[in-house]
Amino acid sequence: MTWGGDVARMIARILGKSESLGEVYTAATSSCISWKEVAAAYQEVIPFLLKLYPLDIFERAKGDLYQIRYDRMFDRVVDNSKIMRATGLVQDDLVNPKEGLRHAVREYLESGVELRPRVGENARMDRLVGGMPSLSPLIDSKAGASQVVRYLARRSSLLDSL
Repeated sequence: MTWGGDVARMIARILGKSESLGEVYTAATSSCISWKEVAAAYQEVIPFLLKLYPLDIFERAKGDLYQIRYDRMFDRVVDNSKIMRATGLVQDDLVNPKEGLRHAVREYLESGVELRPRVGENARMDRLVGGMPSLSPLIDSKAGASQVVRYLARRSSLLDSL
């Protein structure tokens, strides 16, 4: 997980360099953190109860099977040595992934930007963990009552029998 400011700095440092023309770079940190560490970073900013479930149950609720199995389940360390050489940066110049994540979440929360939840996906996850959000933000949002109906339909187990 790379902080966006670091990616922007890397790109800015290679733009316009004749030796960078035609080259392919991976603009990323070589630091990696586990999903447990990602959750802990979120919890420092937004307290929540983390519930763990067997992978097959989570996959049914989440969908995106291939993304989960063939992307999210791999621990990868990115080789960013090429872009680091081209930019003159060293790993210590980059923001620690946990700090970058905390910063981004705080900045988003302070921005006042309206949250646009993925209603169907959130409903399936709430059904899995037994959660139920306040529906008033959905009702008050631009999406309105149709999103509440969509949420309730996906949250309900009645559809399983159809």
